[in-house]
Amino acid sequence: MAGLLTVLLLLISVYAFVAWGLDLVLHPSHLHSDPNAIFYNTFFTVLILVDVLLLVVSFRYLDDFGLILRNSGFIIATILLRQALGSEPWHGLAYDVTAGVLAVLMVLTQRGLNARRQSNHAGAA
Repeated sequence: MAGLLTVLLLLISVYAFVAWGLDLVLHPSHLHSDPNAIFYNTFFTVLILVDVLLLVVSFRYLDDFGLILRNSGFIIATILLRQALGSEPWHGLAYDVTAGVLAVLMVLTQRGLNARRQSNHAGAA
């Protein structure tokens, strides 16, 4: 899955660079007012779709609630980062900070759940 995502990222990068170059050649007076429109909007959209796909696959193969909760939090954080690209700078900063705090909280929650489960297993033995 990671290999396919890498290839997809390279294809998106090449496509975005060629489209941007052609736009500069064909319309030299027209510059993009939003640099995020060149690459990042498409990249984050693909990243969100891949994250959701990985979450659905993890439901099948994982029985660890903490990992599934962490992965779900990462998807929400990625959606917040994608939303930040199209918003005003201060709103974007708020989205970015919220996404970072959420991701850290999800990792800490997952670690706490794992520590609790390990202590329960050690106490039972």
